[in-house]
Amino acid sequence: MIAVTLPSFFELAWVLRKVYGFWSEDIAQEVLALIATANVEMNRPAVLAGLAVLDAGGDFADGVNA
Repeated sequence: MIAVTLPSFFELAWVLRKVYGFWSEDIAQEVLALIATANVEMNRPAVLAGLAVLDAGGDFADGVNA
């Protein structure tokens, strides 16, 4: 098992957008792929909330923190 912290998800989303130029849909796909991995533990409700805000056009980190 590996635990991925919420700040790690924030950084992943930020780097994918700012460094690699990913669109929101692409960021969501990458985050979903990570949380679908069987041996990864995280605060799933918070990550899903971040994805919902991202899908609505907002910021992933703001969604997680809300």
